[in-house]
Amino acid sequence: MTRAPLRAVALSALALVAAPPAVAAPPAAAAPPAAAEPAGDWLIDASGRRVRVGFDPAHRVYAGLGLAADARPAVELGLIIRDVDGDGGAQRVWKMTHEVLRTAARLDGDGGEVTTRAWAWRALRWSRDGTVTLPGSPPTTVPFPFDVGAELSAGGLSLAWRGGELSGPLEIEVVRAAIVLDLWRTRAPGSWLILGFGPGYDLSVEGDRADHGVAPMSCALLGLRHQWERGRQHLELRAEVDHSWWSRGGWRSRARARLGWEVALLAVNDLPVALALDGAWGWDPARPGAAAHRLSLTVGLRLGVPLSSAPAPPRAAARAGSPPPAPTAAPPAPGA
Repeated sequence: MTRAPLRAVALSALALVAAPPAVAAPPAAAAPPAAAEPAGDWLIDASGRRVRVGFDPAHRVYAGLGLAADARPAVELGLIIRDVDGDGGAQRVWKMTHEVLRTAARLDGDGGEVTTRAWAWRALRWSRDGTVTLPGSPPTTVPFPFDVGAELSAGGLSLAWRGGELSGPLEIEVVRAAIVLDLWRTRAPGSWLILGFGPGYDLSVEGDRADHGVAPMSCALLGLRHQWERGRQHLELRAEVDHSWWSRGGWRSRARARLGWEVALLAVNDLPVALALDGAWGWDPARPGAAAHRLSLTVGLRLGVPLSSAPAPPRAAARAGSPPPAPTAAPPAPGA
């Protein structure tokens, strides 16, 4: 009862074998290649040139030159390293940032001010399912509405001088640490909204006198950061308050805030040149009178040297109007 289907299959196979080979039509003239879609941080334009279009402002060496609100020239430099532990399909990702020797200075003919920090580290843990794991045997996973993380910094220094001598105390931020919650819960490594608290130890030196300040889990912080347009623009806001015990003055509170905005205007040999706006405010009642409040604002240009990026695509082999490459012959069939 299967003879008819078998006969039909045999006739079809004979027809395919007996049919004359199809003659391929000559290739049409190649159209000029259009600009490719960006691959990572790079774009191939219509003429085959590779152009950088993405810049990560948190993974670079940078230097800047600007003007402060009091008309003093300002300079800055620093190193920022980003590390993301987890691939695109990971259920949990650690977003880590290191800042090394972040320094800003405002100078004039007779003195100036310098603020620097030797090292700062931040790690935020993102989870796809919104959970945290509690240690145990076995570990327990529980729902949690926020991402969690930590911050650690050391070696902060702030000083001012006039006429070759210090014009105020030498302020040293020996160490700060914080447990933080990321209220935003975004996987994007350059964006967060964090709230945290933790301990700190500071030192204020003036002449031969040293004042030690200890904050026992009484430092609080609130920070917002967002970058968009492939990192060509980013905004950062941060506010901190601490209530510390000082060896020479007892308990006192201090506060400070910082604003930073940057937009890349152009790139020179794939190095971004950006317009940068930085503002800072600080309040410390230990300073007499109006000096208790400090406000600074700086506008300038910032040059960044990216440390790495998404892999760059190869340069286009064909330029606009050039003939396409000749087709390669297919390998012979086995036994031919």
